[in-house]
Amino acid sequence: ILWGIYDLVLGIAAPYPSLADLFYLSGDLFLVVFFAMQVRFLRIVLRGWKRYLAIGLVLLFLLVAIVVVCLPMLANPSRNWLEFGLNLLYETVYVLLLAGATTLAFALYEGWLGRRWAILVSGIWFNIFANQIFFYASWHSLYYPGGQATPVSRLFDLLYIGSYLVILAGLYLRQALPFPTLRIEEALASLSQRRPWETWVLLSDESGRACFVDPRLPSLLGIEDVGALTGEFIGQILGLRTGLEDQMLREARAQGFSQPQRVLLGGGIYALQAIAEKGPPSGMYWLLTPWESRPDIRPGEQVSPEALLAQAMRGAGSAHSSGSLARRYVHAVTSLASLLCARFGGEEVVQQFGQQFIPALQACEETWESGNPPGAECREHLQKALEYVLLVVPAAEVRQALDRLEAELGEESVQAAERLGLRLRVP
Repeated sequence: ILWGIYDLVLGIAAPYPSLADLFYLSGDLFLVVFFAMQVRFLRIVLRGWKRYLAIGLVLLFLLVAIVVVCLPMLANPSRNWLEFGLNLLYETVYVLLLAGATTLAFALYEGWLGRRWAILVSGIWFNIFANQIFFYASWHSLYYPGGQATPVSRLFDLLYIGSYLVILAGLYLRQALPFPTLRIEEALASLSQRRPWETWVLLSDESGRACFVDPRLPSLLGIEDVGALTGEFIGQILGLRTGLEDQMLREARAQGFSQPQRVLLGGGIYALQAIAEKGPPSGMYWLLTPWESRPDIRPGEQVSPEALLAQAMRGAGSAHSSGSLARRYVHAVTSLASLLCARFGGEEVVQQFGQQFIPALQACEETWESGNPPGAECREHLQKALEYVLLVVPAAEVRQALDRLEAELGEESVQAAERLGLRLRVP
């Protein structure tokens, strides 16, 4: 607005530095705080090539800023110290902004939201690169000298306007376009201790390589970190006999689901089924339930993943007390939150979710088992888990998935959670 007042009202070119820079810089500082809070709350830790690429990109920008902006100013004996100081402050803010934005984009890249974040962050990169051209042109009197356009000034204007178009495209894609409908998680219920109605869900690509493992399953397998399972084949994780995994994948591709196969885990016999995911991205859900409560599928029958999961979860029908029904609800929404983080955020996000919230909720479970009702601490952990998910997943998607989950769980479980103050609501 101030730049417009200079140009349209006062009829002069906006000076640099000016009061407008104070507000412009303040906006960048708010963005830095936003990305810092996102990274801090999500506890994002980049690993492997993502870490090195993020560090390399930020260092590359720092090198360009020093060569293009800082060194020419230091080499000029008649330099304007106020302009130099403001440019230095801009560059410092840009380094912090790019570090936070790039870290968040790489951390979420594997999820459905990742590419939308990547577009938005690329717009921020274009914007900051355009500003480097402005700093250079302004210092060397190449930015509209005498009110005349130059190739450098035109390049800046094109990049500057284009960067905001890219940013707007990223924001639009993140908010306006529909996401693939989540259906498999509608009746999710995974348990930390073996019960007749426990259910686990794994997610893999079409070849059977795992991209999501229920955070409660590794304890049954004797594995400490769920991250160690990501990228492994389902058959290797569950110890399937040679060829069984490929057979189940072929059945699922042909008819939408495979017949249940016996799997021995933790001294118990479980039924494993592969269910083809509907719509893009194509993949497989793997349903792991106690053998006695396995879903009943007739040859040629058309069934939905939601019905299979609901049938498996209710198979043994052992949860009758208010406490057991509420525990079923807590287990279900925790698994739903994990799966949402995996699908929308990617590997790093779901690992951080598991490390941050699963141990705390398991501790609440142990207190529950001793006969004590859930207290404020358990409610607080559930609420914080929901807040974490809402940072990664659009609120509308969380609300719809939670509504479908509650519908499949049944009114008794939802009412039991409501009475104990454990029912989650998306604002």
